[in-house]
Amino acid sequence: MPVMGFAGALHFCPLSFEIDKLPDWFERFVDRNPGTQKIEDVARSLATGGFDPEQTSAFVREVCNWGGYAGVGGRIIKHHSAELPGVMAGALDDVQAGKIGNALERLCGLKGFGVSFGSKHLKFLAPNAAVVLDSIISQNLGYPLTIAGYERFLTDCETILRVARDSALRYPGWGVDGWRVSDIEMAIFSKLEG
Repeated sequence: MPVMGFAGALHFCPLSFEIDKLPDWFERFVDRNPGTQKIEDVARSLATGGFDPEQTSAFVREVCNWGGYAGVGGRIIKHHSAELPGVMAGALDDVQAGKIGNALERLCGLKGFGVSFGSKHLKFLAPNAAVVLDSIISQNLGYPLTIAGYERFLTDCETILRVARDSALRYPGWGVDGWRVSDIEMAIFSKLEG
């Protein structure tokens, strides 16, 4: 879905909104999902600590709880506990190599991960480079829950990110360098959620 910016407005067909609303929607998202920053911290510790198997399983549980489906985490761990550290590390390597689609595909290769939960994990592993594409965004904005749909949504969020930065938009988040692509997605999700 193309994103166009003019006169302070951004447009996803069929959604249109004013760019200056992003900080408010981001704050609302954080209020409704208070564990978001903590899970990002856990992911950062995992990455720097080499993806300890026990901690990686705990991370998967936290992300699935955050996503509203605690049972998914249990099923993923049941089927893939031995593989999880390597898959997560490989996905992060893919992101760092600029291969976001490959990273998501790697995660989606695990039974129990689809694009929605794969992208949730990817967002926490790489909040500067990745977003979540779930059913709410897919249904409301028309991005298919596929790797290609994810890449299109990511590209559109990157476009909005550039507009937010160029506009010197107030930033209420915790990113070291200001607005991140995941912050844009969280704000959009909050707008859609109402």
